[in-house]
Amino acid sequence: RITSCRKGHAPDSFPLRIEGAKVAMEPIEYDENQILHLLDRVDYGVLRDAAQSVGVEGLPMELPTISKLSKDTKLLKRLHSTLLEVRIQSGHLVCPKTGKRFAIRNSVPNMLKDEEPVQKTLAVDETNSHSGERDEERCSSNNASGETMAEKDQSAMIT
Repeated sequence: RITSCRKGHAPDSFPLRIEGAKVAMEPIEYDENQILHLLDRVDYGVLRDAAQSVGVEGLPMELPTISKLSKDTKLLKRLHSTLLEVRIQSGHLVCPKTGKRFAIRNSVPNMLKDEEPVQKTLAVDETNSHSGERDEERCSSNNASGETMAEKDQSAMIT
């Protein structure tokens, strides 16, 4: 879950708080059925609190029943906007228990414990990138038995 610290890191660290967020709106076509389907899987209290922390107002304290909600187009559109159109471009997710801060850059949160080892790994990966081979070429090249790696994988799945 992106809304809590890593498993084993800090029990009771749900939900992460959003701080210092720079937010943009990216319009997405409205689909009532999609929103109703998503709401079955959302912790509404957490959604409402997160929305308020980034400046989205007007969500009710409690979510109406699905039968009432399906008749309230205005609220459904507000939920659609909150769930699908609000993009956090930068800021931090903060663990409420430990205070650990996870940076958000270009709308992507970095949930890794330490950023430095990742940067070193990326640098090593770039210098050792298959001796210039592209992945597609490597996957389609023949092995010693004459079959491609993809054919070998497929035959392994059949047996």
